[in-house]
Amino acid sequence: MNEDASSQCNTQIILRLTNPNDQNSVRKVSEWVTSEDLEEVRALPPGEAYIFGPSVRVSLPVKIRERWTEHGGMTPKIKEELEKFFA
Repeated sequence: MNEDASSQCNTQIILRLTNPNDQNSVRKVSEWVTSEDLEEVRALPPGEAYIFGPSVRVSLPVKIRERWTEHGGMTPKIKEELEKFFA
């Protein structure tokens, strides 16, 4: 995590963090996250996150929905892409 960039984000959406180094980075850059919050973040199931910051009155757990659009940064499967042209 780039602490310089993270410190400029007033509102943060944090998924499950189990690594103590990652948790310490979040603690350093966010005035909104408490030790108790990080305990909650450590126990989050997949697909859930916490929102911290001035845009919410209290730390807020949320469920993240599945992506509706195609991920633009995925590496194409060469074989499948070639088959489209040569099939």
